[in-house]
Amino acid sequence: MNPVPDHNDWLDEVERRKLSAAEAEALRRALAQSPRERARLEVELALNRLLDELPKPATSTNFARRVMQAVEAESAAAERARESGAWLRWPRLAWAGAVFALGLGGWWQFQGVSRARLAVNVADVSRAAAAPGVEVLQDFEAIRSLQTSAQPGDVALLAALTE
Repeated sequence: MNPVPDHNDWLDEVERRKLSAAEAEALRRALAQSPRERARLEVELALNRLLDELPKPATSTNFARRVMQAVEAESAAAERARESGAWLRWPRLAWAGAVFALGLGGWWQFQGVSRARLAVNVADVSRAAAAPGVEVLQDFEAIRSLQTSAQPGDVALLAALTE
């Protein structure tokens, strides 16, 4: 421990532990050239003496037992809280099941609608395939020029055939 007025290493050492009488005297001699630092040393030594004279705080004889009881009580309370929260899981599971069932029903509905659309589209395609081809439409002008009109007897003939 080398007291240098610019550094507080000696002050840290005085604060950290109780110095022997020889160490305190060596510090006083080393700090004789710096009255300000010497005054700080005397204040610290006086403070250490006062702190040493204070009575030691009394600890209860059952301190360890009381600490262990508090730890056990805390762990028991945590276990009770964990057990009491178990009944809260059922509503959560019920909600999760309901959401799953609704999702499954929605998916099933979507699949049904998709299949119905597919059936309608297939029917449309089959009707389009049964329509006259491009070859017939090329002679459209010739067919249009025929322009035949229905005769009054044709309607009666059709009515008789449908009966």
